[in-house]
Amino acid sequence: MKVILITSPYDKKSCRYNYLAVIELLENLGHQVFHPHLTETELRELVISQTKSSHFHHQILQTLKTADLVVIEITNPSITVGYFLAEALNKQKPILVLTTRKKPPLTTFLEINQNLVVHYYSKIRELERKIPFLLAQLETEKQKRFNLFLPWRLDQYLVDASQKLDLTKSEYLRQLLKKDQASRL
Repeated sequence: MKVILITSPYDKKSCRYNYLAVIELLENLGHQVFHPHLTETELRELVISQTKSSHFHHQILQTLKTADLVVIEITNPSITVGYFLAEALNKQKPILVLTTRKKPPLTTFLEINQNLVVHYYSKIRELERKIPFLLAQLETEKQKRFNLFLPWRLDQYLVDASQKLDLTKSEYLRQLLKKDQASRL
C-alpha cells in the first residue's frame, strides 16, 4: 500500500525520532511510505525560498492524490497539517491520525468520519502492536458506519471500560459484538 506520512515541518527536529519510527513501522508492514518532504527537506529552505515552498506543498498534494492511506502525526498541530488533513478528507482517503497529546486535539470532532481513526500513544513500542489493528479499521470495504445513542451513564461506562483496556469506544464495542457472535456459533 502507498502511504504518505504528513507531519508539521516545524517539529521535524523535536519529533524526528517518532516520525522515523512511524516510517519504519509502516515499512516493516510492507507499505511504501512517502516521506522525502519530512526526511530530506530543510525547514529554512521552505521559509527562505517561495519556489521551494511551493514545490514542497505541490509534491505533498500530488502524492496525496495517489496514496492509498494517509498517516498524520499531529502531536504538534499546524495549519499546514490541518490543510493536508482537509485535502485527504475531501479526497475520501483513509486517514490514521496519531498523537502523543493527552488532551484531545481539535481533530477529534472529525472522528465521526468513517475514513478517519485518531489514536493516542505514549510510546512508539505501543504503536508496534496497534498499527496493524488501526490500519485494519480503515479498510472501508470491510467497515460499515453505525451511529448509536446512549444514555449518559452507559456512555460513561463505555468510556471507562474502553480506557481501562486502552481501546477506543468503537474498538471496545466491536470486540463485545465479536465475542457475542462467537458465543452464538
